[in-house]
Amino acid sequence: MNFKIKSEIMADIGRIKTIIETRIFDRENIGHPLIESAFIDLIIKLRDLTCKSEKLGKRINFKEDVVMLKDGNGKEIVKDITDAIKYVRDAACHINSLNHILNKNIVFTFNIAYGKINLLSMPGISLASDYDDDICFFYGEQKLYLNRHIMRAYEEASSFLQSLMI
Repeated sequence: MNFKIKSEIMADIGRIKTIIETRIFDRENIGHPLIESAFIDLIIKLRDLTCKSEKLGKRINFKEDVVMLKDGNGKEIVKDITDAIKYVRDAACHINSLNHILNKNIVFTFNIAYGKINLLSMPGISLASDYDDDICFFYGEQKLYLNRHIMRAYEEASSFLQSLMI
């Protein structure tokens, strides 16, 4: 691993840690004008970590509570957390991405659920946060929990990547 890659990994890890430590995602900050910006920054850095982890030998591949998705041809586009992070990163970074779309015509972008709640229920679609003790972010059909997904993927990827830098 060269110096550039090591520097990028350490920058990603540091930035994610800094964002989380601000507690911007806590319920009392729901109206904060920079909450979405913080999430986009976090998801970009997390995507970079999971991508580097995979390239260097370990795909972060847990599936618990990940919404598995297929494209119009039946090809899997989200099969684990690495794919879910990429899916949400693509939606967050590309306004014209179809990853924002529910049911062919409903845009569902950066919605947050605090605790267990059903955000949307309509024929064929149910978007809910299933845990009282977590925060859930929604883009289109995909959801990422702060602790169960984002922090777990961050910890697994950063632990693996840091072990390679010793």
